Amino acid sequence: MKFLHIVKQNQLKVLLRILFFLIFIVTKLFAGDKPDEKLNDGTDPSRPVDRFDLVNDFYMDWQEFKDDRFYNITSLTGGKTLSGDKINFLVKIPFVTTNLTFETKSGLGDISLDGQMNFYLSPENSLVTGVKFIFPTATENEMGFGKYIMAPQAGLIKHFKSGFVGIIISDYFSFAGKNDRKDIHEISFLPNLKINLGKQWYSLSTPDIRYNFISSKWFIPFTQEFGKLFGKNLVSSIRAGGHLLNADKRYDWNLQLRLSYLFN
Repeated sequence: MKFLHIVKQNQLKVLLRILFFLIFIVTKLFAGDKPDEKLNDGTDPSRPVDRFDLVNDFYMDWQEFKDDRFYNITSLTGGKTLSGDKINFLVKIPFVTTNLTFETKSGLGDISLDGQMNFYLSPENSLVTGVKFIFPTATENEMGFGKYIMAPQAGLIKHFKSGFVGIIISDYFSFAGKNDRKDIHEISFLPNLKINLGKQWYSLSTPDIRYNFISSKWFIPFTQEFGKLFGKNLVSSIRAGGHLLNADKRYDWNLQLRLSYLFN
């Protein structure tokens, strides 16, 4: 039975990568023109904008420990678009403070690089494809994965009058790194639901649902974000979240504060 389980997992890995490749080819063949858009507040993954972000994510987890343990990530992100906004690159540099080892430590986390291509199928529908790389740059073991990780991504975004809805699927897997660190393989289902509230306020929900192929366990969170675009360039937001299912033992709740400058 264990052998059959491994075979099924390997087949699923191959099918996922074939699916990402086919989506890329089909969207390249049938992509249309860029749809009309209103003022960009940087929340739509299919309509990126040149940007700088300062984000603080605080995670609390008391599921595995008798005493509370926290994980705080302060990250600087820079984004650059090319070819209009059909190509987008994001570099994220995280700084971590945590007491997971029963003493508080701070240091550099794992730096990531995202490359993304957007295809406009109609004024209402956009396809997002890309790949993410995570590099083992953390200065302490508990601040990173210790592995080189790649994540091909594909998703569909549907726009409507007062916002958008969609989903992005990513396949995270490690392919190199330290032998004494755990391998990584998990799939991410990232739903997106944005509603414009008027006067440049918005509501956004993006729960990052994960299935861990190695532990065969799910993590299903819920999130809610509220933000506002000030003028054309400055965005401020607050996001809170928890979990509906924490079988994979991640965080219990989190709070995010974000300040972004957009080059609209």
